[in-house]
Amino acid sequence: MAEPLRLLVELVVLLLASVTGWPIVLLTLRASARRNSEGAQRAGSRGASGDQNPSVLRGGLWIGFIERFAVAGAILMGQVSLIAVIVAVKGLGRFKELRTPEASEKFVLGTLVSMTWAVLVAIVARAVLPI
Repeated sequence: MAEPLRLLVELVVLLLASVTGWPIVLLTLRASARRNSEGAQRAGSRGASGDQNPSVLRGGLWIGFIERFAVAGAILMGQVSLIAVIVAVKGLGRFKELRTPEASEKFVLGTLVSMTWAVLVAIVARAVLPI
């Protein structure tokens, strides 16, 4: 594959991984919040950790786009060890915000779903496309 075309294909894969991941993460977080809320109601408590609090982990949408772009890029470059750096930077950047169970659950679940999606898209792209 010619170099300009290869770069264009890689950019499309990076954007695909980055943009298409957010609805998957959002649906997963909503399902988790609903399950937590239902479980808390059955247990008879109020103010469950599944409440949708928009102030918890603000900026997550944009961080997720960048995270998925970087993870997919690391896979496409064959530098999977860079994923450890991405996880470390994200964890250090959010460390002070992860003191509540709601925030830490949202962080871990969102990160795992987001990174899994980016890895899957990049692996499929490497297997299918002549990158």
